[in-house]
Amino acid sequence: IRVFRPFPADEIANALSNLKAVAVLDKSDSLNAAGGALFEDVTSAMYVNQKHIPIVNYIYGIGGRDTKSTDIEKVFSSLIRKYKQVVPIYSAKKVNGKKLYEYARNGEEVNLPINEVDIYNLELISYEDNKIVFKCNCSKGTYIRSLIQTICEKLNVIGTMSDLIRTKQGNFDISNTYTIKDIENGNYKVLSVKDLFDYKIYNLNEDEYNKVKNGSHIKIDSNEDKLLLYYNNGEVAIYKKKDEFYVCDIMLI
Repeated sequence: IRVFRPFPADEIANALSNLKAVAVLDKSDSLNAAGGALFEDVTSAMYVNQKHIPIVNYIYGIGGRDTKSTDIEKVFSSLIRKYKQVVPIYSAKKVNGKKLYEYARNGEEVNLPINEVDIYNLELISYEDNKIVFKCNCSKGTYIRSLIQTICEKLNVIGTMSDLIRTKQGNFDISNTYTIKDIENGNYKVLSVKDLFDYKIYNLNEDEYNKVKNGSHIKIDSNEDKLLLYYNNGEVAIYKKKDEFYVCDIMLI
């Protein structure tokens, strides 16, 4: 586009005026400016035509900075920590009682919330044909789309998420899952409450069991917020601490 002279500044400004942001790709950086040559032309055109929207510049290709596997691994290393992450606009996170994606679909502006997330590990699986495949171990509440945006910003490239496979959630691992065919053939295991939650188990005596099965509160010497109550190796109830007693939260019999 830069070969056109005079540069079509007015036409470019009008064409971009309704966008929320613009990314300009240059093949090389400029020595005496804040970005590449095309970036200079576009920002100048927008400024002269009083079109004030965010514009970012990315350098790529032979004349710029090619992305290598070592570059990706350096960025991964820098992100293994806690950091403030912006929640993506297309998410179910609520702001003022309204889901963010509802703001996005209605074209409404909203201040995106920021969460502190913890990235425990990032592992590069492969990098071929400009596609990065990696494995991430992270804290609850981490948005992988936002993480990918941060990775791309640090690499000075443009990218988006094409696939996501959740391999683990809490106590559940994808290696322990069943296919629909397994379930149709009866080849599956029904999970117990013990499998689902990390509640400490408390074994009831006969007197306590008789109280619990009728929904009565009981006194247990424990500081746990919730207890999974057992009797004769069977799950009976989930009880939660209230003052000096434990009261019924969920009855399982």
